[in-house]
Amino acid sequence: MNLGQLQAVDNEPELAWRLARREAYDSLSALVQATKRALFEPQAVRPPLAPLSRLVAHSYQLLAQLTAVKTMLLLRRGHLNLDLLTDSLMKTAGSLQAILAANPADAKTVHSPYHAQGPVVLPDPFEGDLSPWLLRRLSLAVQLGEQLRVDADEVLGASNM
Repeated sequence: MNLGQLQAVDNEPELAWRLARREAYDSLSALVQATKRALFEPQAVRPPLAPLSRLVAHSYQLLAQLTAVKTMLLLRRGHLNLDLLTDSLMKTAGSLQAILAANPADAKTVHSPYHAQGPVVLPDPFEGDLSPWLLRRLSLAVQLGEQLRVDADEVLGASNM
């Protein structure tokens, strides 16, 4: 979510993003493998599979949203109003860090008109400014982060029983 990454695809922030993304996918893969092995364990020691499945699904969805944001920033930046988006990008990054670190009180709300429930009308993505589409993805990322936090708390609560 750092606009400094827009300078080149091989600079330090870009390499850090790629490494973090790879680590996230490797961690998710390990969780999926552990969950798969747990299916063969006795019922009494089996972890809570339903919440774990939701946790994995929401994790992949969050990574997909963040990758889409990154792709839009890199490939479609000429169609984005970066002055308008800078604050939202920073707030989203802070919100996700706070939410995923189990500090929801520290999360800053992303002020986006696309954080509404129900259908949202967005402009044609092939004409003009794509900023509303990026704001929508940021909003979805925060919502997925909140759901991921709920999933993680549910998994931890169920496994402590």
